[in-house]
Amino acid sequence: EIEGVTQPFTLLDDYSHAQFEAALGKLRVGYEQVLQHEQELRLTRTRRNLIQDKVYATLREYRAAVRGEFAAEDALVLTLPRLSPTPGATPDPVAVQVVWDESLAQAVVTWEASENANLDHYEVRYSPGASYDSDVETVQASVAPDATREFLTGRGLTKPGDAASFKVYVVLDAGNERGSQPVSIVRPDPSARPRTTAPAPASEVFAS
Repeated sequence: EIEGVTQPFTLLDDYSHAQFEAALGKLRVGYEQVLQHEQELRLTRTRRNLIQDKVYATLREYRAAVRGEFAAEDALVLTLPRLSPTPGATPDPVAVQVVWDESLAQAVVTWEASENANLDHYEVRYSPGASYDSDVETVQASVAPDATREFLTGRGLTKPGDAASFKVYVVLDAGNERGSQPVSIVRPDPSARPRTTAPAPASEVFAS
């Protein structure tokens, strides 16, 4: 017991320790489920990529061998997927940087504007860890061309030492896209920095 402290301990709004432990248990179960689903998604994408690599040549041969007689504006023609983008249809990538904002406890991703006249939107994508893995990337934000080119996030950066990687994709109105070079960041540990009379650096950044 602690002198002057009433037990049992409670949090704000009479949130008891038992309620906290119950909620924490649910969170742990949910976290394990997320990890399991992410692993299943990673395996599914790997299988998909292997199948695409195997059938690509066959699909090209089929296109060349089987001729269809359809009008140019027929729905079957208009919805037929391309096996590869048209020449010049892939946009140029944009330059990206990421810094850690200690006051917000979030990473700040910024990027340069795309000069492509067919720009539809930007996509900020995330991959856990210090090395970017396109097989497990997830879209974190869709940003309009005229919106502020900035994205704040704490995804994957819950504690000092955690690392996260990001790319910004330029997506055209036809659906063609191209990603930037990946940038990665490690959440710094404020307590590990030496005390000084000058302001401490606000970020730790490195590119992968």
